Amino acid sequence: MKKCILVLGVTLLFFAAGVIAADDSNNPTVVSVSLSKNQITVIDSVLKQYGNKPENEHLNTIRQMGAPAVEELKKRAKNSRRDWVERVSCIGILEAVDGVNSTDTLYEILSDQSARPYVRMTAARSLGRIGRERDKVLFEKLKMLAAAEKKVEVRRDIVYSTGKVGQKEAILYLVGIINGNEDIHVKYSAIFGLGEIHDDSVNKILIDGLENGSDELSITYADVVKKRRVREAVPIILEKLRILGHMNDTASGGRRIAFFDALGSIGDNSIIAELKQFTFHDNLLISEDACVALLKLGDTSQFDYVLKRAKVAGEANMEKRLRSAFALYLR
Repeated sequence: MKKCILVLGVTLLFFAAGVIAADDSNNPTVVSVSLSKNQITVIDSVLKQYGNKPENEHLNTIRQMGAPAVEELKKRAKNSRRDWVERVSCIGILEAVDGVNSTDTLYEILSDQSARPYVRMTAARSLGRIGRERDKVLFEKLKMLAAAEKKVEVRRDIVYSTGKVGQKEAILYLVGIINGNEDIHVKYSAIFGLGEIHDDSVNKILIDGLENGSDELSITYADVVKKRRVREAVPIILEKLRILGHMNDTASGGRRIAFFDALGSIGDNSIIAELKQFTFHDNLLISEDACVALLKLGDTSQFDYVLKRAKVAGEANMEKRLRSAFALYLR
């Protein structure tokens, strides 16, 4: 009888520990219990099937296992002997399931110079998404890592994440990178990093960069002012489009598309009349881009005209793009 009571007591103790671990999976101080072989098999299956973007039902499976599963994922993510694809998968799941509580683990992975670049890049991007805003300690750590980083592809992701983590503290740092002697891809990341900062003073920096910066950075500036819907940037973008319209060369196509896209997305209806004028341009590509921008603003007045021009020119792909844009923005 005493033996039965002792066994029952131990069983209840382990059951209680499992409940605590499951309920407090976000609390790093909770002591976790061991995973069963079946649970390990489930984790293996999730990692193999869904890479670093697992579906919600599988994330829920991990959540239901609680703290033990999170600790197992952290252990695997940090283990340099593990397959790099599995490590990337672990990072993605930790980001979704454990959030900011995985910050130290992700920073440790990012700091590991022996890890594959893509593993470290994934950790850097995840830190940018889950890191606490205005986390000065993490911001300073990321700055030091970026300064010492030799691999451009890793450095650019670290730089981007400093914007989200550092917020206003990161402004001068990112502007310094943009204006400094840096790889162009790192500069792109610095501009995108500025776009993550919730401070109105950033808009003035972006507008100045769009107006006075180099052509190779202008597309990135246009993307960021589009995302932030900076209306003050509209006159500058229009002026750049007027210049590109006169140049009428194919080399500027990327900038032209980005500028029209920004105008349509920012949502300033006061520019509809000028956009209509672009639809009459001799260059049919410019006409198409202006028409799509108008559709984004809810204006269909030039659609039939531009579509007819595309048909006459035998531009079947352009017709298809125009119809797709019409369906997308005016459904």
